[in-house]
Amino acid sequence: MLIRFCILFSLSILSGLSLKAQLKIYPNHTVYRSNTPENTSKNTLYARGEPLSLPFFDDFSTYRGSPDTLLWLKEGGTFINNEFGLAPISLGFATFDGLDAQGNPYDFSGVVNTAVGLTDTLVSCPIDLSALSPADSVYLSFYWQEEGFGETPNIEDSLRLQFKNALGEWRTVWKKTGGSATAPFEQVLIGLTSSNYFFEEFQFRFQSFGRQSGAYDTWHLDYVYMNNNRSYNDFYTDEIACSQTPNFILNSYSAMPVNQFFANPSKEIASQLKTSINNLSLPSEIDAPSYRCVLTDLRTNTEIAEIANTAAFVIQGDARDFEITADIPANVLSPNTEALEIEARFIVSTGDNTSQIPPIDLRRNDTITSITVLDNYYAYDDGSAEYGAGINQRFGQVAVRFELNEPDLLTDIQIHITQLERNLVGQTFNLVVWKSIGTPRDSVLYKVNVPIRYAQERNGFLSIHEILQEISPLSGFEPVEIEGEFYIGWEQTTDQRMTVGYDRNNDATSEIFFNAGNQWSSFEAEEEERGSLLLRPVFGEPNIITAQEPQKPDFEVVIFPNPARDRLHVKGDLPLKIEILDGQGIIQKSVSFQNRNTASAEISLQNLPTGLYFLRAFYTSGKYLTRKIIIEK
Repeated sequence: MLIRFCILFSLSILSGLSLKAQLKIYPNHTVYRSNTPENTSKNTLYARGEPLSLPFFDDFSTYRGSPDTLLWLKEGGTFINNEFGLAPISLGFATFDGLDAQGNPYDFSGVVNTAVGLTDTLVSCPIDLSALSPADSVYLSFYWQEEGFGETPNIEDSLRLQFKNALGEWRTVWKKTGGSATAPFEQVLIGLTSSNYFFEEFQFRFQSFGRQSGAYDTWHLDYVYMNNNRSYNDFYTDEIACSQTPNFILNSYSAMPVNQFFANPSKEIASQLKTSINNLSLPSEIDAPSYRCVLTDLRTNTEIAEIANTAAFVIQGDARDFEITADIPANVLSPNTEALEIEARFIVSTGDNTSQIPPIDLRRNDTITSITVLDNYYAYDDGSAEYGAGINQRFGQVAVRFELNEPDLLTDIQIHITQLERNLVGQTFNLVVWKSIGTPRDSVLYKVNVPIRYAQERNGFLSIHEILQEISPLSGFEPVEIEGEFYIGWEQTTDQRMTVGYDRNNDATSEIFFNAGNQWSSFEAEEEERGSLLLRPVFGEPNIITAQEPQKPDFEVVIFPNPARDRLHVKGDLPLKIEILDGQGIIQKSVSFQNRNTASAEISLQNLPTGLYFLRAFYTSGKYLTRKIIIEK
């Protein structure tokens, strides 16, 4: 049987990997039937409001998550970020994929499916062009990219641009199909040549078409600019823009416990911060910007240090990914026991202003930041899951390595579980903490069965302690004493792969291991596929369970069978009530027992699907018991 450990391109299905050689990754090129709709005559996303006037400009540098509602309609599903694209034109861009605005798949029907159709839409607010005509040379320009750090669109997938005319009809004026490897952002200019576009409520929209069951078929859009008095070769704007998010101030982590950092700060602090800028001016232009870099604790709004302040330097027009740096002093942080949220801010003095595209202030993209957290947890990731990782083998295991600088108490684990193809709620996985793996056998410090859940927001994390405590108020994550090196991860309980978020921007590949049989292997990825898992160990004081401890039961009851099919039998001291909860702690069945003088009773399970459940039996005086039960059909 072929066993696979998959890093999923934007959560795509991958083909098999042979364990005879090093672990490799293969993108899926599934062929499926497209049902892309024809142009529609109605804009279902239309929202009436005061029309905008030219210029229309958005470099997506001022918003995160949802688009700027002063420029775009609220609905549509695009995700504004600076993580999914490769080498953006300026800080921030819009990502199109198979997830809606909340990060949920458009089609998540609970089975593996290849549903294809309209995914994300980005619609401009109405723009008043009634005072203009084709003679005013109105052009819309934008930059687009296929794939980036997401999944490659197939040839059947597409990104298109449409204009709405005075009759309310949407006309496709540009379209790009998938199937190509990632290339740099490419600029396109489209002229408004028809008089039908020059009315009070002109709109344009971008739409993506692809697979609807996850973050598949990814496109990115940047630097959208529409104005009159332009030309077909108006490709350059006289400005300099920040582009690449700076690295963290730590060598290995994006976050770590504050006490662990100050136990060995010289080991943990990075030597240098790096970011990049782009010069969007004509190639013949030569500009001379300067920059400084400041570290600030956001929790106290206190400036820690200015670690760079340069003189003017030369950058050629049309330069891309021009690197600027700041050296970090070894003793930049004073010993401290309080949590810190350290912002590294590069401020570039570019000379940009409102004269290039009046009244747009192009200094909006001249500052770029990253945030490093010193609190109570470790993280390799930046909190953004461009991919997913999973192993499709029952009892297959994945582990991530960490190292403490001093002994500490593990009190929780945070995890991001991605939504991919089928809904796994009702199934479980085993969360595992190891002291060591392999050589000659695993040393397991803690193992607990956990119901699968999904966070309520895109890139959200779940607390294992909270999941366990919600199911049973007197349970929770059991604290584990740890020193030195350790591993955290998960074990599959079925062949249906659970996928955990995978951050493509921060490389911790050397810390990831998997076991698809009887042997642990290190995860070896190609350079363009490296990343880190969204899995975070939390340390500190034990989590306090606030629920009142029940009195020791003085009753005898037997509940069987387990696993069960159609019914449960209850024999002995019958409770007042029995509740059956699903893996998310939601009550699925509640049965009260009126005649408690009998010695037995039955509970029907016919309407409950297969999966793990939790039973709570309530007695008088606050006494109750809990049981895990499995329903098999």
